[in-house]
Amino acid sequence: MNRPPASSALIRLALLGLALALSGCKARIGGDTTMGQLVDENADLREQVADLETRLQRRTDELAAVRQQLDGGAHPLPGAQPPTLTSLALGRYSGPLDASGDGVDDTVRVYVNPLDQQGRFLPVAGEALLQVVAIPQDASAEPYVLARRAYDAQQWDAAYRSGFTGTHYTLEAPLPDPLPDDAGAVTLRVDFTQADTGVRVSAQQPATLAR
Repeated sequence: MNRPPASSALIRLALLGLALALSGCKARIGGDTTMGQLVDENADLREQVADLETRLQRRTDELAAVRQQLDGGAHPLPGAQPPTLTSLALGRYSGPLDASGDGVDDTVRVYVNPLDQQGRFLPVAGEALLQVVAIPQDASAEPYVLARRAYDAQQWDAAYRSGFTGTHYTLEAPLPDPLPDDAGAVTLRVDFTQADTGVRVSAQQPATLAR
């Protein structure tokens, strides 16, 4: 039978000790605290412990998978093709927005979808760069970067969203205030570098700023 790593057992004991200690503290709270407050606080504590337990289990599963690869080596199944990052797509609602409500766009938000070789959403780790490139009305003028924001690996991971709007990575960048006079038509561009493979992919789409 596989046993969890010693570090996992210690973490579980620490979580249990934390729960018991906090429960004991609640038992000694004075009469100003109502039973309803204690129930609510206990529920919050249980939720926090459950969340930590879930994270611990995910980490344990990850370590177990890595150990299998190290101990037994890779044994691909015949005909099976692992998902591979091949492209990015920007969601249809990506674009500038007026977060302050003054009628002038002040932020750019994009919904990024990394895709595999079959066009399916693929969770990935890595770094991203969001840029807003302004296209001057004067055809002789050169395009320039109006706004940019870099996302490191942790920030990219934190940008993951999944809900009724779908699954994607949400990236944002603030626009300059005030907007330049020649900033109207822009191009939204995202460049992504995958952490484990070094693969680089990008996506872009046009947009118009409200001013």
